[in-house]
Amino acid sequence: MNLVATTQLERLLKGVVKAARQMLVARDLQSGFSQVLNALCESMDQTRVLLFQYDAQKKGAQLVTESLFVGCPSVFGDFPQLLLDKDFPEVIEPLLRGEIYTSKTSSKSGKNYEINSITATTFDLMLPIFVNGEYWGNICFDRVGCEHAFSKAEIEVLIGASAVLASAIEKDTREREIQLEHLRRDALNSALVKCNTVLLEGSDFYLSVEKALDHLREAAGLQYAKLIQVLDTDIENGEWELISEAVADGYTRQKASSIVRGSNTLVANPLQKFLDGVDWLDGAPSSFDCELFNIASRELNVLYSVCFRIVIKGKLWGLLALDDCLSNRTRSESEKYILVDAARSFGLAIDRYKKQQENIGIEQSRAAIAEQARATEERRRKLLETVTEVSDQLLSSVSWKEHADDIVGNIGLSLGVDRVCLGKYLKPNEQSRLGYLDLDVEWVRPPIERQTDDPDLKIFNLDYYEEIFVSLSQGKPIQIHTQKISTQTARSEQEATGAKSQFQYPIMVDGELWGTIGADDCTKSREWPEEEISTLQILASAFANVIKREKLTHQRIEIERQRVKALSLTNEVLGSSISALSESTTPDQVVQWITTLMARTVEGDTAAIYRVNDKERTLELVEKIDGGDGGPIESHLSTISLDAIKDWEHIIQSSEPTLISPSDTTPFRVCPTETKPIPAEKLDEWFINFPLMMNHQPRWFITISIMDRSKLSESSLDLFKTLSHQLVLALELKRLGDASIEAQVAEARTQAENQALEERAKLSGQIHDTLAQGFTGTILHLEALIVRLKRGESIEPDALDIVRKIAAFGLAEARRTAVTMRPRKLDGRSFSDALHQLVERSTIPDLLQCTIQIEGRQRKLPYVIEEMFLSIAHEAFNNAIRHAQASRIAIDLYFRTNAVALVITDDGNGFNTSILETSDRTFGLVGISRRASENNAEFNITSQSEKGTTISVEWKEPG
Repeated sequence: MNLVATTQLERLLKGVVKAARQMLVARDLQSGFSQVLNALCESMDQTRVLLFQYDAQKKGAQLVTESLFVGCPSVFGDFPQLLLDKDFPEVIEPLLRGEIYTSKTSSKSGKNYEINSITATTFDLMLPIFVNGEYWGNICFDRVGCEHAFSKAEIEVLIGASAVLASAIEKDTREREIQLEHLRRDALNSALVKCNTVLLEGSDFYLSVEKALDHLREAAGLQYAKLIQVLDTDIENGEWELISEAVADGYTRQKASSIVRGSNTLVANPLQKFLDGVDWLDGAPSSFDCELFNIASRELNVLYSVCFRIVIKGKLWGLLALDDCLSNRTRSESEKYILVDAARSFGLAIDRYKKQQENIGIEQSRAAIAEQARATEERRRKLLETVTEVSDQLLSSVSWKEHADDIVGNIGLSLGVDRVCLGKYLKPNEQSRLGYLDLDVEWVRPPIERQTDDPDLKIFNLDYYEEIFVSLSQGKPIQIHTQKISTQTARSEQEATGAKSQFQYPIMVDGELWGTIGADDCTKSREWPEEEISTLQILASAFANVIKREKLTHQRIEIERQRVKALSLTNEVLGSSISALSESTTPDQVVQWITTLMARTVEGDTAAIYRVNDKERTLELVEKIDGGDGGPIESHLSTISLDAIKDWEHIIQSSEPTLISPSDTTPFRVCPTETKPIPAEKLDEWFINFPLMMNHQPRWFITISIMDRSKLSESSLDLFKTLSHQLVLALELKRLGDASIEAQVAEARTQAENQALEERAKLSGQIHDTLAQGFTGTILHLEALIVRLKRGESIEPDALDIVRKIAAFGLAEARRTAVTMRPRKLDGRSFSDALHQLVERSTIPDLLQCTIQIEGRQRKLPYVIEEMFLSIAHEAFNNAIRHAQASRIAIDLYFRTNAVALVITDDGNGFNTSILETSDRTFGLVGISRRASENNAEFNITSQSEKGTTISVEWKEPG
């Protein structure tokens, strides 16, 4: 080191020592800064010294003061008020780490911040200043007009100068904090006195608490002071309630959301510590594992919180909490001890208030209990009346759906809940192992949203509610709290409905789960009282009874329909079987007749008859048949290989009908060309296959397709098997009949002749007994009169009157005999009585309602006309019941002046009347029309699909 450098270094050391002395005697920190910088500036040539204080919130450095050599202009006028970090990161980042920034040459490379555009001055040396371990700012040195950089020795000396500044700042900060602590302690002591006075003398407890909190808040210089009660000390699941709060001007009150609850509300920190006896906890809200403080941090921008426990009679009652929104300064021990005393004062005031309330409110409590009991009893009475009313309404309904909306609405209003739902259980499928719950009927209290309006909330997959489903399927009611549902999917679904708690009661029909009736509370999670549970139980039982009754009614309807259908089809099959004996009937025709009836038995859509070709081992299409239920005749392959039919040998050996489901592979689910795809609806097609045997060999093969599996009942299958055996029997009869047709015809002719002879003998006997005897008596009397006339004797009028009477008697006997031999349906009843009896005999309660109305003056009609009307009525009723599946049939009989009209109307399926001209299936209507024409009556029929049928016959009296 040369002499000049040594001299400059000594000068610099003296300047630092002088700066330290000046700092010690300075009257305040700001003047001390100026004196230190002046001393440093005087000890260096052409060097300007600047002091910056760092602002962490603004992310920049603020110029505090400067010292200039003679002739150097001040930079306060041109210098920016704040040097931002982002403008010179290569400088500030090392300083924040405690590193020194120095420039090696005067022509500095890289990015340097220019202080002003005139001097183009840059910082040659920047030393960081740390106070209490935190970055406070930096001191900067600029050598104006000098090209050499600071030496290592100079830098070490200047580091000492920065240490002097740091020590002075730290000392000033400590003195200020001591002064502030004394001031805060005095203010808090004064506020504590005021709190005790307010709490002891105030007449309104809550107003006194708020005033006391405001005294503490203002004395502590904070923005929030709160009194919080711990409602439930459960660690995992509890509640806090904000009782009162004092808020500084310009800050938001939190009282609107006073209660905080939930599974994360109270956890071991801080509640456990308060329960263990800790008097206070403080820190940033985020450091507390408690939702209450986290909410305060997010909504109120709290930076620091301190909480003091309030204990009454040895138990934790709540907390006194104070929040700072401006700084995160930790409170001193003396402040905290004063606030501990304040918390005890609040505890004493609360305990005193509770005792006063207990003493004052004993009678009020008794009156309230009595009023509550009366209200409970009144509510139970009204619930019982409502349940009785809706149960009677439900039990008088034909269907459970008839008044379901009104019933659940009345129950919802009576219970005072937010939602009542009636859900139906749907059986499992490939997407659900346990099945579904489909909400069918719903009532909600506005403004609660309806679940049934949202497809995602209308049907619930019970796979996510397995524990709940197990209880319900066993007939056990269940109480559900949304927050306690174990599976996340189920809990999310219930949260979407808005239900906090609900109660579901199962509806059991024949020991199986049919559905549920349930009520929701969307405001709070609660326990359901006994009267509400009993209400749902009675309602579930009433629904179960109505559903069971409706189910039995449908079963009775189906049994009756199947009985009528089986009777009709059996008669037709027997007729077809007898027709098989006809010489002109071929076996193919027999198969076609009975196959058509078999397709109708199972309500199939299409049927196809194949003839078995043993030589070619194929099935050859003989006939395609419409099943009669409106299904189109689909195309069938004209030839099918026997090798394509699975288990063909087994099928012909069993010779029984086989039911094939859509999942089974079958060659009959085909299309006529390879380019035409199978329609989607055909993928759900079922098949019944049946081989027909003659002489133990397959002759025909019948396949019937069914699109709606629900129509295929067990009774239908049983009847189908019976008819299939009847078909085999008919074919066997045909074979046997062909072998002995002549003998059978001769025997039939002989039987017919014998019957004719018997009828002739019977007729002869009747004529002999009536007409012959009458005529003989008449002849004898006439011959006696002739003898008397020949003798010239006079004949008395009485003698002629005797002859007339004998003849009249014979004529009456002849007429009676003719009437007796004619087939009759009235059997001694009047025409109107016969119609009434038809209506009464046809009516089936809850299934078929028949009515009759007669207008005009009744009179006796010719017998053939009455029989015509009665026969037409019988045929119309048979058609409505057997084919149209009607539920209402009405007879209107009009006696007009010169005519009589009969009108029969039903609400059945109806049909296209054009089939009467093109189809063999006329339901007996052609016979009705022919019989009306033979009696000079006018016959009309109108019908439309799904709109019923009307038949009218009008007979006009002759002359």
